[in-house]
Amino acid sequence: MARKPKYDENFLKGKYEVINPEALDKRATDTGKFKNRSIFARLIKKCKTFDEYLKLVGDSVVADGNTATNGRQELTYFLDKGVIRKVAK
Repeated sequence: MARKPKYDENFLKGKYEVINPEALDKRATDTGKFKNRSIFARLIKKCKTFDEYLKLVGDSVVADGNTATNGRQELTYFLDKGVIRKVAK
């Protein structure tokens, strides 16, 4: 059975703001385990909306060792960690 996404398409619309830029900077400059995910952190910091970010990352997938991650997964990771948050309309 497929897992239901934590954030639906409607939630990932509109603007977001970066709450903890240091966390994004750390991921963006990581040379260790998560170094291939750095592109996602740089784009999250650069973009101002979910739509802009998701358009740029498209279906991109990166692999770190045995794990593959896409841009949407990295975005929801940073939402869950409180690094970014959705801006209310």
